[in-house]
Amino acid sequence: METPSTVKRKATIDLTRSDSEDEPPKQRRRVIEIESDDDDDEAPVPTTTVPPWETPEWKAHCAKERNAFGGFSFLNAMRASRGEPEIDTYGSDEEMWRKIHDPVGHQRMLLTRLVAGKSDPLDPNFWTDYVERKVAKFARKYNGPCQCLQAGPDECVSRHAHACSCRLGGPGKCKATSHHTCCCRHVKSYERGDCKATTHDCLCPHLKSFERSDCKATTHLCICHKLKSYERDECKACN
Repeated sequence: METPSTVKRKATIDLTRSDSEDEPPKQRRRVIEIESDDDDDEAPVPTTTVPPWETPEWKAHCAKERNAFGGFSFLNAMRASRGEPEIDTYGSDEEMWRKIHDPVGHQRMLLTRLVAGKSDPLDPNFWTDYVERKVAKFARKYNGPCQCLQAGPDECVSRHAHACSCRLGGPGKCKATSHHTCCCRHVKSYERGDCKATTHDCLCPHLKSFERSDCKATTHLCICHKLKSYERDECKACN
């Protein structure tokens, strides 16, 4: 009976520690030898990483998105009314994933798909350069500061914190996550419920008498001078 051969291996143990909270950690390592038999050696198990857009969960999500509204696409309905062919409004599972997690990569995939098959006999690189210019422009906007107040929330694609654009109208489109300003005076009455401000401006002077109950301000402006004598009990001012 053969005796299994012994294999020696070296291993490094990290003994780094900090002697006190005020001192930086001191690097300490020790090299030790580990003995093992050849029979103990096992072939490494190969590991494969599945791209996030190929997971069953994401594929199920994409299928649900594509089948929303019975697969109806308003864009394709408009194109059909003009006699234009339908287009894929979603793209591949990867494209849908990048739209959320990699907007710049999504732009590249989207534009490349839209110009596929197009060519320019005078400039073979025209459409390739077109895609690169568009992607570069999008990347500048994406990495640049918020443009909600300058271009509007629909046009702003910045990855940085967004300024409150509620006062521009359409408070439901505002991309700000905090520090909302009161937009009650600047929107239509049915949009006031969408105002996300925590502190509201008094809008009583701007409302008709039957709408003043909609004012959410905690401190109200005096409107007595704008009212008839029998309406002064409607004034909510504290002074």
